[in-house]
Amino acid sequence: VFGAGGIGLSTINAAAIAGAGRIIVVDKDPFKFDLARSFGATLVVLFTIVLTVLLIRTLGLASRGSVNPEEVMLVLGYTVLGYTQTILTLALFIAIVSTLSRMYRDSEMAVLFSLGQGPRQMVGPVMLIALPVAALIAAGVNVTSAFGPQHGLKGDKQDNMVETADEVDPLHGIPVFSLYGEVR
Repeated sequence: VFGAGGIGLSTINAAAIAGAGRIIVVDKDPFKFDLARSFGATLVVLFTIVLTVLLIRTLGLASRGSVNPEEVMLVLGYTVLGYTQTILTLALFIAIVSTLSRMYRDSEMAVLFSLGQGPRQMVGPVMLIALPVAALIAAGVNVTSAFGPQHGLKGDKQDNMVETADEVDPLHGIPVFSLYGEVR
C-alpha cells in the first residue's frame, strides 16, 4: 500500500480483515505510518473481542431457544453494526495515544523537537487518518431525540423557572424532552 492516509488506511484494514498475511505500507511520514498501523491493529483486536463476546451471547440465546440457530450469524452481524461507532472511536483514540506515547518513550519526539518539528506538525498526519474515521462515525449517527434546557432548545422561551413543555422539533421531526418539564 502506497500512502498511509485515509484511502491507504482503508486498504490496510480491508486487507487485514480479508486475512492478508503480510501488508507492506510505504509512506514518507513515519508518524502517519505508525498511526495507521496502530489504528489498524487496534481496530482488528477490538472487533475480534466484540465479535467473540457477542458470539458467545448469541450462541447462549440460541441454546435457550430465544434465537433461531439458523439466524445466529444474522443476529451477530446486526449487533456488531451497533457497536461500530464505539469501536472506531476507541480504536482511533488508542492509536493516537499509543503512537505518541511510543514516540516519547523512544525519544523520537526529542529528535523531532531538535529539528524544529513540534506537536503542531503532528496535527496534519493525525487529521489525515482521523477525518475519514470521523466521517464514518458521523455517517452512522442517528439522532432520535434531544433534551432541551430551561429556555428551550433554541433559547426562545425566556420565562425564568417556568416548566418548559416537551415538544417535537419542527425542522428535524424528533422529540425534544425538556429538562424542566413535567417529567424530569
